[in-house]
Amino acid sequence: MYPILFHVGSFAVRSYDAVVALGMIAGLSLVCWRARRAGLGGARVLVGGIGVILVSLVGSRLGIVILDLRHYIPNWREIPSLYGTGFQGALVGGMLATLVFARYLRVSFWWLADLFAPGLVLGQAIGRVGCLLNGCCYGRPTDSFLALYLPNLGGEWAYRYPTQIMHVAANLVILVVLLNVSRRKSFDGFVFLLYVVLYSTHRLLFDFLRETGPVVSGVRATQVASAVTILVASVVLMWKWARARSNAGERDYV
Repeated sequence: MYPILFHVGSFAVRSYDAVVALGMIAGLSLVCWRARRAGLGGARVLVGGIGVILVSLVGSRLGIVILDLRHYIPNWREIPSLYGTGFQGALVGGMLATLVFARYLRVSFWWLADLFAPGLVLGQAIGRVGCLLNGCCYGRPTDSFLALYLPNLGGEWAYRYPTQIMHVAANLVILVVLLNVSRRKSFDGFVFLLYVVLYSTHRLLFDFLRETGPVVSGVRATQVASAVTILVASVVLMWKWARARSNAGERDYV
């Protein structure tokens, strides 16, 4: 709706870029605050967090390119862009960067992933406001009571599912859940794996309401990727939960 915030000379400041940057700042601030409470230096976590974000951005772009190769192979010049990103690519890139950062800090990867998870979903919640202002990630036309009069990227206005706003609300709910469970988690990695499951589940469901996206054999590629992500994360979550309970049982026996 407002893709350009303002101009500085001939340079256009895009609303999407500005809001995503704001989301990154807010997410990193939350991570640094939680790190200080956990006894880690905020400055080191800030630098490491920036590195994780940069690697995640590269992974997110590669993820969406892989999901829509039929489009990007003939249009390869469009690949180096931040418009059009994939969660699974960002997840893999972010996990690899977090693994390296955890080794540098000499802490558990799972513990550090738990520390990052609430900041990630906060940044994603704010970033979706950028999607609304930019007109991307729009919902399909509907006469549902949920409908709002919104445009698509082509500037075509219609009553649509307000998917961008729905994403914001869902991410804020996930944030509240993560902050609450982080106070009484059963094992390291619980908060992060729960984040992956909840975020992927809401993406899987909301993609039914969105109008665009790469399709493979009649199914949205993003939904297939979300379903696989939910399955893998759930298996790891249940395995770690069973292992934690087993270890607790052994200690009680001793």
